Amino acid sequence: MIICPGHHSGALYFYTVIKILNALLISFFCLSILPLAAQTYVNIEEYADSVLPEIYLDSTVISIFTDSSITIDSVIPAKPVLHFSSASYEQMLKEADSLGRPHFLEFYASWCGPCKLMAKEIFGDERVINYANNHYSAKRIDVDDFDGIPIVQQYKVTSLPTVILFNCNGTVKRRIEGMYIADYFLQALKSVR
Repeated sequence: MIICPGHHSGALYFYTVIKILNALLISFFCLSILPLAAQTYVNIEEYADSVLPEIYLDSTVISIFTDSSITIDSVIPAKPVLHFSSASYEQMLKEADSLGRPHFLEFYASWCGPCKLMAKEIFGDERVINYANNHYSAKRIDVDDFDGIPIVQQYKVTSLPTVILFNCNGTVKRRIEGMYIADYFLQALKSVR
């Protein structure tokens, strides 16, 4: 229990509790946005000093002690992600051709449960991410999107999810329909050259 001596101890106590709750709320908010800033190097001590006020309780300072060498990346390591091209389909093909890389298309829909599971389990697997990012160009095609409909028709996609793997020359080498495990998908990626 915090005891605040003085004439207006009730008001001071209430004010102190509000300041503590405010500081905790600010710190919770700051910690919840740290993953969003995981790519930037920010000194935690400077970060904490800029957003967390010192709280005084009966002349006792509550403060946060940190090692100045700590960075956000050392506290919360950035999780790798599979890089899908945000360019148009035609532009992605040109980029893959100029890099001499094979590429793959993933056909999905926002309402498709297996597509969401595939995004989490396969495209979230670090081995798949590392291999695909280093050896492939990739593009996601939303089957419900107006721009995706001609590509869906061109490749005769009838089930979701569907992944089509192309070699460096743009020839279809493998078609994967439905949900598979990450090991199988990684093996399929490695088999295309």
